[in-house]
Amino acid sequence: MAVYRQVHISFWQDTFVLSLTPEEKFFYIYLMTNSKTTQCGIYEIPEQIMVVETGYNIETINKLLSKFIKYGKIDYNKKNRELFLINWAKYNCSNSPKIKTRIENELKSVKTRDFIDKYIESSIEYGYSIDTQTQREREEEREYNNNDKEIDSIIPVWNTFAKLINLTQIMKLTPKRIASLKQRIKEPEFKLELIMQKIKMSDFLQGKNKQGWKVDFDFVFCSKNNYIKILEGKYDGTNNGNGGATSQGLAAIVSRRFEREQKGD
Repeated sequence: MAVYRQVHISFWQDTFVLSLTPEEKFFYIYLMTNSKTTQCGIYEIPEQIMVVETGYNIETINKLLSKFIKYGKIDYNKKNRELFLINWAKYNCSNSPKIKTRIENELKSVKTRDFIDKYIESSIEYGYSIDTQTQREREEEREYNNNDKEIDSIIPVWNTFAKLINLTQIMKLTPKRIASLKQRIKEPEFKLELIMQKIKMSDFLQGKNKQGWKVDFDFVFCSKNNYIKILEGKYDGTNNGNGGATSQGLAAIVSRRFEREQKGD
C-alpha cells in the first residue's frame, strides 16, 4: 500500500520557509516526506540514511540538523537516532479512530520518552487527544526510566556483596522486583550500604540459625518492613551464645519469627 505525507500548499508562503536558503527548504521538505517518516512525526533515521537519500555529505547533514534544532522546528536524539518534527501535530492531527490507533501504536515504539511527552502536549494544544490508557502507560514507563539507572546500579552491588558472604545472587529483575526497587529508592530510610553492613554483622541473616535460612534480595527489597527491621538491629550480633544480643534466647525468638518476616508480614 502506498504511503503519503501531507504538505500544505501554504508551506511555500510561510514566513519561516521564505527566510530559508534553497538548501534548507529542500532539507525541510525532506524531513517531512522521507522514507522513514511516520504518522506521528517521530521516527528513527540515522544520519547515514539522510546522506544516501539527500546526496548531502555527513558534515552538511549535521549542519542542517543543528540549524533546524536551533530554529525550533525539530529535535534529534543522536543516541536513539530519532527525529521529532515539533509542529507535525499542528498540520497532521486527526480524530479518525483509525489514524488515532495508528499514532498510538507508533508512539509505543518511540525510544525517546521526552519526544512522546512533547507530542502529547502539542496534540492536546491542537485539539487531538491520545488515549488516556496510552498516556498512563507512558507515564509509568517514564517514571521507570527516570529511576532505571539507579535500579540497574543496585544489582551488581547486591550480587558482589552476596558473593562475598555466600548469599544468593539474583539472575533477573522480575516485574515484582522492579516495582519494589522503584518504591524502595523513593524511601529516604532505605540506605543500601548501611543495610549491607548490618547483614554482614549478623550471623542469623547469613544462615547461622536452626533452619539454615539466609537473607536474600527479595527479603530486603520486596518487603515494606524487612529492611527497616534490619536497620533497627533486630538481627544484630552473632548466633554463638556469647551473651547480650548474641544470647541463645534472642536467637531462638528471632528464629521463630523469621518465617513470617521473610514473607513481608
